Amino acid sequence: MTLDDWLAANCRYLEATVQDLPAKGDLPPFFAAMKDGMPIVVGLDFRMLDKALAVNLFQAVLKRAGADQYAIIVAAWYVRVRQDENFDATFRQLDREGTGGAYKDQRRECYQVVVGDRERSLGALFDVERDYKGKIRRLIRQSGTPKDMFGRMVDLLVPQTRH
Repeated sequence: MTLDDWLAANCRYLEATVQDLPAKGDLPPFFAAMKDGMPIVVGLDFRMLDKALAVNLFQAVLKRAGADQYAIIVAAWYVRVRQDENFDATFRQLDREGTGGAYKDQRRECYQVVVGDRERSLGALFDVERDYKGKIRRLIRQSGTPKDMFGRMVDLLVPQTRH
């Protein structure tokens, strides 16, 4: 399975699964891996662990299993930075305060899908549209694939010497 196919499969899984969530519900974090074309599903839960710890543990499992590909699907928040803003200063503030700080009125609920192999990572971002009861009515995929992906969920299988 190509990495593009793996991304598409995980995006379809997300879109199908959120339809069954109750009002105000979120899909628990989803971790999966492939080895030699066979799926390996790992049930780590970001709600029980710090995100960095959960991703580090997942990366250790990937390495131990000799995985070829991985996928992470997680509910999140993001802030869209306007072009006239100082990106570096805004990023430092968001890193320090999170999206619930000074930018809480500009944050957007989303789901992030990240897949990777030993060469690269791909991702997709879906804005969440909820009804007045808090039920997810629609996921709106942002156009394209982020070209400059960064963060703790990217390149988990790429050798560190390649960064």
